Order: sequence, then structure tokens, then C-alpha cells
Amino acid sequence: MVGAQLTPAPVVIRRASWAEVWPAAEPLMRAHWDELRTGSGPLAAQPFEVDVPLAQAMDGAGILVISAAWDGPRLVGYCFWYRSTLLEAKGVSVASHGPWYVAEPYRNTTIGLRLYRHSKKQLEELGVCFAMPHHWELGAGRRLGELYSRDGAVPLETVWIERLGRGI
Repeated sequence: MVGAQLTPAPVVIRRASWAEVWPAAEPLMRAHWDELRTGSGPLAAQPFEVDVPLAQAMDGAGILVISAAWDGPRLVGYCFWYRSTLLEAKGVSVASHGPWYVAEPYRNTTIGLRLYRHSKKQLEELGVCFAMPHHWELGAGRRLGELYSRDGAVPLETVWIERLGRGI
């Protein structure tokens, strides 16, 4: 076809394993950590170092739930959850929010929202009863409480961070 324009393929969001996202996630995780360290109090001094063997073990045990955004072969975002069970309520599975990040050129699009909602759908399909999202009290994280509320979440707890002993 003469004069036809190619339309770029849309960013695809799908379930992923740790092996599928690592090591492609390393530069995104490093950028995410650098953003969080700015003004994050006790965490600011902690060096970036992903515990790959732990992530592999968690994935193998079914603890990690990962939604990943792909622009062709390029990983451009992710949303992680950690599955567990409430000890005080037998059989009630929960998921705590882990890292959630979208690469800079893909921000201010629907990718972040799509990742979040895709990840919650995954949790439902796995039989998780309650999702426990969180956000940092700095940067763009402050706006996430509004998203969580719109999606039906209610505030449950306040989380604090305190360095114990000499820390790491």
C-alpha cells in the first residue's frame, strides 16, 4: 500500500514470572529506588541491590504476583504483589502491594492504571480475598490514595518505618 502509515502496537499488559521480567526490570527498579530514596528518611542510605535468589524463591512458591507492561520486547512497567494468609482468619488470603513502576516515557498514559487493575484481576483469579495497596507519602505516590478510594479500597492502617539498631 502506497502512503500507508504503520500504527505502533499497543503496550501489552500480562501476567509475568520473575524469570520473564528479570533482568529487564533491573534498570526500572533502580530508577524506582532512586525516586523513592529522595526524601525517604531511613531508607535513603540503603543501597540498591535486588535480592534475586529471594525473588526467584518467592516466585517459585507462588508468593510473587507480577503484572508487566511490554512495548514489543521492551519491559516498560510492572506491578508486584506479595501473597500471604492472615494467621488470625484461617483461609483468608491477602496480597500486599510491592513495587509498582512505569518508565518515564510511558507515564501520563493509562499504563499505570492498566497495570494496577490487571494485577488486581490476577489476584482475584488466584483466590485472594483482600488486596492491601499502599503508596509512599512523597512524589506522585500521594495521588494514589484517590485511585484506591475510587476502586473501592478504604484506609486500614498507617505504616511507619523505624531503623532498628544499626540497621544494614
